Amino acid sequence: MPTKVQCLRRRHGRLTQRIRQTGHTRDLNALRERHSLMLTTQRRHREMDGHGMEATATSGPQTAPQVTSSAQRVWLDRITIGAIGVIVVLVTIPHVERLARRDNEMDAMRTLRMLALQPAAPGTDARTHSLAQMVGSDRLLARRLEDVEWMNDGRLRRHGYLFDIARSADGSAVLRAWPVEAGVTGRAAFLWSPMSGLRGHDNAALAWSGDRAPSMEDARGEGWVPLPKARK
Repeated sequence: MPTKVQCLRRRHGRLTQRIRQTGHTRDLNALRERHSLMLTTQRRHREMDGHGMEATATSGPQTAPQVTSSAQRVWLDRITIGAIGVIVVLVTIPHVERLARRDNEMDAMRTLRMLALQPAAPGTDARTHSLAQMVGSDRLLARRLEDVEWMNDGRLRRHGYLFDIARSADGSAVLRAWPVEAGVTGRAAFLWSPMSGLRGHDNAALAWSGDRAPSMEDARGEGWVPLPKARK
């Protein structure tokens, strides 16, 4: 029969084994809990990352069209403004040119009236006189026509018009004015004589134009109309 000591040793051994088994079980349970916690944490992170990607994928395509749409609106606005500017220029330039031609015509009539303040005497051969001599002999008139250009042949050029002095059929002096470039610097032509005063011609055929002096035959043709005196 086993002795008492042997029985105690067996009990001690069984207790020690149970204690060890219990410790291993606790450690294993702790490891399982930690592993489960890690899996749960990883699963939550993946879910959060998945939501973030879905949000990015959902919001991305919406943002890009907004940027593209804004850029398109900016370019459309610029194109519209540019088109309006072109239309304004196309409409304005012809109007400005007409006003410039009209101003030159008005200046030509005023210049003839100023030159007429000192006309050549009736019967004087106009070929022996020039507008330069006429204007040069009157200091006041010369100052009023200080922006005039003197031509080598005695003619004057001022504000898109040429001026000269010619002789009519009866021998009297006639002051003439016509555009340097008909249709561009002006269109109408003008005459002044002591007997008829100031007359104008529409010059629709643009016959009076350029450096070539017009013929006095044209001055005796039809289409010349008297012009009213300037208002004081």
